[in-house]
Amino acid sequence: MSSQLRMQEKKLISNATLERAADVADTQEALRVLSQGSDYDFGSLARIDDCELLLKNELRRVYEQAYAITEHANIVTLCACKYDYHNLKAALKARFSPQRTPNPYVLITPNKPEDLEALAAGGVEKSELPSHLQEAAQQAIAAFQKDNNPQMIDIVLDRAMFVHMTALAAAVDAAFITDYVALAIDFYNIKTLVRIRDMQKGTAFLSACLVPDGRTECAFFVEHYAKTPSALVPVFYYRYFGEAMRLGAESFERSGNFSQLERRLDNMLLTHLKKAKYITYGPELLFAYLLNKENEIRQVRILVSCKQNGIGPEALKERLRDNYA
Repeated sequence: MSSQLRMQEKKLISNATLERAADVADTQEALRVLSQGSDYDFGSLARIDDCELLLKNELRRVYEQAYAITEHANIVTLCACKYDYHNLKAALKARFSPQRTPNPYVLITPNKPEDLEALAAGGVEKSELPSHLQEAAQQAIAAFQKDNNPQMIDIVLDRAMFVHMTALAAAVDAAFITDYVALAIDFYNIKTLVRIRDMQKGTAFLSACLVPDGRTECAFFVEHYAKTPSALVPVFYYRYFGEAMRLGAESFERSGNFSQLERRLDNMLLTHLKKAKYITYGPELLFAYLLNKENEIRQVRILVSCKQNGIGPEALKERLRDNYA
């Protein structure tokens, strides 16, 4: 498996290729650049709008292949579980907010949308879905019905997802993977703190949203709730994410949005994944490959969207994340 994954890694789109694609004049030419040496055949597209379907099919293919080639199926499940929670959010919001445009399902795991819709409708007794999804759905329904606030669905299911991911990572017992999940929790909590502070929701609401089991205890975020992003910089600076916090806060002060903070935290996760390049064998290789493939697909989506909306090369590059290759 390790040699096969190393061969697949060579087909990942590099940062240099992304930059070349960002510099070209139009979307069609950008896709031609991205096709070179990669897994994608963008030249086969009849229309640019078909790109999204191609990307969805590629993601599905990668996960199907991963299940087929590995003895570490629990690693694939760990990477894929976020799609179950995404789909459950979509099903619950379709029930409670039918006037909203529904989020599309992402068909990666064996759990079928119709089963999630039945679960969202209250069909727990007959559900064959895993118990963690049944429990998460019940908690999200109860939280929504208490306040009639669709945001509570996201909050409850995000927490449930990270708790589930932590348990799955602990079962794998690989420090590289458990560290990644802990980093992801910290970065989720940082973004949650900044957003809830900006919304002036208060510490009780923040406490309900924070996820346990990161490297940084939840109490630390609550303690510093009242601080603005720029005032958080000296507090966080000597923690491992301090530099990302500084640059993200500076960007927020200039622009009033959190996109650069999110981008820099995402890049820190990708930097962690690059450590897998020095691991010769084990579940870490598959974990890193799947997450890097997902990041690559997201990069292509960002690039195509920016090109279609007339966003120039420099502004486009500011929106792109780092890449594994």
